[in-house]
Amino acid sequence: MVLNDDVLAGKWKRVRGRIRHSRGELRHNEVDQVLGRLQQHVGVVQERRGRIVARFQRAVKRLQLLVVHY
Repeated sequence: MVLNDDVLAGKWKRVRGRIRHSRGELRHNEVDQVLGRLQQHVGVVQERRGRIVARFQRAVKRLQLLVVHY
């Protein structure tokens, strides 16, 4: 499992978004509900970005090792 800064920040945004959405439901505040859902989606995108960046970095390291060995 990859845990770089983007993944952790994305997870945190998802949690904050869930809290904001729930608070909006309790207070019958549609703006908080929508912004909470938006924040959750932004967190998902940031997590995916972090995983993609980590995968790319691992691939680059493997290529560097291959070049060094040849």
